Amino acid sequence: MENTASPGGPVNRSLLAIRALVGTVMVGLGPITVLASNGTVVLLSLLALGMRRSGLNRAMGLAKTPGGLAVGALLGWCLLSSLWAPIPLDAVEPALRLIGLVLLGLAALAGARTMDDETRTFAARCLLVGLAVMLVLFLVERATGSGVRELIRGAPSTRGLTKTSRGSVVLGIMLWPGVGLLAWWLRRRALAVGLWLASALVIFSLNMSASKLGFLLASGVFVVALQRPRLVVRTLQAGLVGLMLLAPAVPRYVLNQQTLGIEGQRRLPESWQHRVQIWQFTADHIAEKPLFGAGFDASRTIPGQDQSIFFYAPDGSQVFHKKLFSLHPHNAYLHIWMELGAVGAILAALAGASLLGLILRLSGDVRVQALGAATAMSFLVNASVSFGIWQSWFLAAAVLGAFALVLLAGLITPARPHPSS
Repeated sequence: MENTASPGGPVNRSLLAIRALVGTVMVGLGPITVLASNGTVVLLSLLALGMRRSGLNRAMGLAKTPGGLAVGALLGWCLLSSLWAPIPLDAVEPALRLIGLVLLGLAALAGARTMDDETRTFAARCLLVGLAVMLVLFLVERATGSGVRELIRGAPSTRGLTKTSRGSVVLGIMLWPGVGLLAWWLRRRALAVGLWLASALVIFSLNMSASKLGFLLASGVFVVALQRPRLVVRTLQAGLVGLMLLAPAVPRYVLNQQTLGIEGQRRLPESWQHRVQIWQFTADHIAEKPLFGAGFDASRTIPGQDQSIFFYAPDGSQVFHKKLFSLHPHNAYLHIWMELGAVGAILAALAGASLLGLILRLSGDVRVQALGAATAMSFLVNASVSFGIWQSWFLAAAVLGAFALVLLAGLITPARPHPSS
């Protein structure tokens, strides 16, 4: 991608096409996040289409790294486990889709590493425009009750701000590369603080508790990582491995209705209390097939999920009544254990720890490392309490965040590494 040719030559035209494509994706991230967050998969696909041969060669090199091999082993196990899923033929298709998504992500990240300086600069500016559009649209949607979405659909929204709120997860991932670009590339510290504050305003104005928790914890991780990046990354790795390996025991012995004293009673916020029961239900099913799991994508058809649950307030009045389990356990660690068993959990722990370790290799600049740690924390929190780990739009958002971090690493003048990094 770094090759040049005479003005108007084929390589120049190709570079212009790539810039236009990357710029469209970065700006398009704004409206897509707010109005159709599933579209992050389309954006990632467009980035991958912008790859050139040199980028593809680098992508193959990335696949051969320890992290790439660990991810490859996990994907292979996902595909193999579809053979003992409740409906094997139905499980193969999402397994192949997951593999395809990872390949698209690998291609996009390789392209970011091989990008020429002008394209990288253009992409970074377009990303900042996309973030600005995103924030404005979020505020408009919040003020009008999904007015823009209703205008596009030509019909009133039946779910209020629910779908809009989901986009706050993408904002929580993408804001950190944006903060870095403003603070240390353009050297506009006030604008960087403004982006962080505006993001906080949006996230806390929407009904998505996971995004709020992710934002707070990511902010704390960022501050600490600026001083001790290696310690923070190693802690994230240890935490991920520990939670992955111990996940089934937590709802069985710690976070369950009995130990929390909430059985049949409304003592926690509705979504929190529902999570506790979902996780307890999931742990019970993990115990039935602990080694190999129930098979890839089995959580959609797990027996007993259609039973109803209800809770009562202390005065005896019924508080809510809903389906016990819907599609996935709302926890990545339990999700992997349920479908892939202990074998899948070990592979996922190795893959996750390897990918987190790449934060320290992204750049020798502690600022980039801190931003990478914050981005990872935002994703991990949401994966731990909210979405299904195989959801394509969610994984695509994580890859887009990684793509933005690679852009950032190539633009910030390397600072002297912190002694702890």
